[in-house]
Amino acid sequence: MSNCRVKFAKKNLIQFVNARVDNIDFENNRAYFEDTTLLSYDYVVLATGSKTFFPKQIKNLDLFKKDIKSINVIKQFKEDFSTLLTSTFNNKNIVIAGGGLSGVEIAIELAQKVKQSGLSSKDIKVIIVEQQNTILPGSDKFLIQKTKKVLDELDVECVHGQFITEVEMNKIILTNKK
Repeated sequence: MSNCRVKFAKKNLIQFVNARVDNIDFENNRAYFEDTTLLSYDYVVLATGSKTFFPKQIKNLDLFKKDIKSINVIKQFKEDFSTLLTSTFNNKNIVIAGGGLSGVEIAIELAQKVKQSGLSSKDIKVIIVEQQNTILPGSDKFLIQKTKKVLDELDVECVHGQFITEVEMNKIILTNKK
């Protein structure tokens, strides 16, 4: 876990466990792990991961997509992001396709790094493009509102109701048609 997340977990009395769960007793609020550890809980969050989906209808996407589940891609992305932070180019933008959990988390992390570097959204703009009318579609309204507040504080722009139809070098094409 990153140092920032460790601090957040400690500050908010969150216990992070990275282990295989063998059983959950929902009636008695207990989780049993592979090493026979028993953990009582007040709330349980089942975060089992996600599968990356790259829509085939987006023209040229195969030329530019980056699957962040590869360590080599993450290392290259980190280098490219560091270069972007220090470059003297104007109108720098980072566009994240999808405002689900992964897209929102990446946007927040990048916007925080921009801010920590002494830059602002005027220097590097972080933008989420989500085809639904809200970020975190299908999530609880409270979670959506709190997350939107964080995105607003970090000046992350959210574009809703738009679809990416084509990707080119340093450019995306949007449409509002399905």
